[in-house]
Amino acid sequence: MSKEKPKSLLKLEAKTSSGREAVAAALAAAIELVVVLLTFSADVPLSVPVQLHAVAVVTVALVLFRGRAPDDDLTVAALMFLVILAAGPAGAIASLAVLPFAGHAGAGPAVLSAWYARLSQASGANPTTELTDRVKAGRVIDTNAASPAKFEDVINTGTLAERQAALGLMARRFHTDYAPALEAALRSPEPVVRVQAAAVVSRVRADLKGRIKTLLTTTEPRSASQRIHNAAELVRLAGCSLVDRPEAEKCRKGATAALQIALATSRDVFSVAAEADRQTASLIERHLVSAGRYRDFRISRRVHGLVLESAYRVRLISRSAAA
Repeated sequence: MSKEKPKSLLKLEAKTSSGREAVAAALAAAIELVVVLLTFSADVPLSVPVQLHAVAVVTVALVLFRGRAPDDDLTVAALMFLVILAAGPAGAIASLAVLPFAGHAGAGPAVLSAWYARLSQASGANPTTELTDRVKAGRVIDTNAASPAKFEDVINTGTLAERQAALGLMARRFHTDYAPALEAALRSPEPVVRVQAAAVVSRVRADLKGRIKTLLTTTEPRSASQRIHNAAELVRLAGCSLVDRPEAEKCRKGATAALQIALATSRDVFSVAAEADRQTASLIERHLVSAGRYRDFRISRRVHGLVLESAYRVRLISRSAAA
């Protein structure tokens, strides 16, 4: 770390070493001493020490809080005020005694700042060390492990427990690519698998209807890129066999409307194509071809080639052409 202290730490140290607390503690100790003397006097009624204690509390409050900057740290001042208000003379003596140690307890702001930087890896770590930590933590793919099995293969050739586990995973987080596996489970010779698959299909259909309704009726402001991603999801839902035909038609119309808004101009086509992935790129190109916008189609193809395929060419321009 650098030897120079950050401005925020200097500001914090300046706040904790303010002289207001010392003045307030001294005034409180002096007034509360008079309160103690008057309390032991038989000629003075009890109301007088109580009123004098109230004067001490008001004086301490004015000294501690009046005219303070909005960003001042009032932790020590608030604690002193509460202790003097509740404990009277004992609180004043305790505040005066503890005041020299205020702001010096614990590790200090500099040490805390260094620890936070260490926790957030702000100092930067060696790539070799990071890879070693990932290997030790088990966050690196084991290349010797068996590849994940497809749901369709599990449904067709797996054991009963494996089939039920696969159906549970599909019900928990469904994707349209799982539809063939669910259909295979509905045709399974095992009655238990067919019953569980029917229950999963019923739940998935309800979830898909809710997702379609959300995509079509949302009123939140969306960027062109968000509209493209929503259109891609609507097209994928429209092609799912678990979606009813009326719902699939709504998905196609909604996707077309979203694409028309997001790709209204050639400038929009260029900006959206630059942020597209492989799925949305094909969707953009199909929409432009179906709409007869061949010039914009060529622009999107070139941008997708640069972004996704890195298929660029360098052309040499002759001096005469450049002139």
